[in-house]
Amino acid sequence: MFFLVLQLLGVFVIPILGDGVYFSYGVGVEDWGLISKYCDGLKQSPIALESWDTEDGPINKPPLQILNWEVNPTRVVVKNTGQTVAFFMTYPANRQLLLRGGPLNGSFAFAGLHFHWGSEHVDDEKRYPIEMHIVFYNRWYTSFEEAQYQPNGLAAVGFFFEPNRNARTMRWVDSLKSITRWGATYQFQNPYLMNLKAMIGQFKPYFAYSGSLTTPPCYETVTWIIQRDPLIMTPVQMNLFQSLRSKTGYLRSNYRPLQDVNDRIVYLKAKREQMRNKRNFTKIIWSYTNFATVAEFFLTLMEIITLCHENQTGSDHEE
Repeated sequence: MFFLVLQLLGVFVIPILGDGVYFSYGVGVEDWGLISKYCDGLKQSPIALESWDTEDGPINKPPLQILNWEVNPTRVVVKNTGQTVAFFMTYPANRQLLLRGGPLNGSFAFAGLHFHWGSEHVDDEKRYPIEMHIVFYNRWYTSFEEAQYQPNGLAAVGFFFEPNRNARTMRWVDSLKSITRWGATYQFQNPYLMNLKAMIGQFKPYFAYSGSLTTPPCYETVTWIIQRDPLIMTPVQMNLFQSLRSKTGYLRSNYRPLQDVNDRIVYLKAKREQMRNKRNFTKIIWSYTNFATVAEFFLTLMEIITLCHENQTGSDHEE
């Protein structure tokens, strides 16, 4: 009855930033449609990202960029919402963070960032331990609250993290030690620790597609941008996410199951050489049914292996 009343009254707030109607992961995730009808839509997120099933798309010019990302925030507050860990950052009035270019139509203002463990999106069947979402709203609208309902209202940039014992210790992650209890908040004494440019570096090849919020109310108003190359974090710091508690106990994971792609197009921004190899690879696969002899098959197989090796070599040398 509680869910029905919410649906009839349209009581929806800002769950992607960490507050809103109560929902749960695990067993209850399949019932999110009772909280918001949009959670049963046809353009839901997250999805499985498959590099072989993408298009180049109109995402190469102008390049994707975050303006003013080198600027240090003046205030940072981190909160354990019981469903995620959310960072709220304040910037100088004349140096606000703006996301533009790439697949975006418009200029998008920074709203906040939060984390999921394990990753919500899956890259070529690989699920990473952590995925960070940096959320922006279209400046066509006056606020996140207004933009979240609107077509082309939001943009979210996702970054995977993988464990690496040689990764440098990031002091901002240690703030999680102060918010293990559900509802706890902590204000940084040194806001500069959350400098985004230092955290994520330059943009690498990325996927882009049209999707939704990954938590109720699941509005289908989000342009998703997911970087392929993972960032790194020490295993010790990764474990700090597992120490956070929700209303009912430890929050061991907080990712939504994969949703159907349906008829959506997924774009991949990659290096020119990688895209050439991808197209050649696809042509070879499609020619499989035309093999006349076993010898021709094995020659083609060797060509596939060579292309895969060239593609991997290109990735290893990418700046």
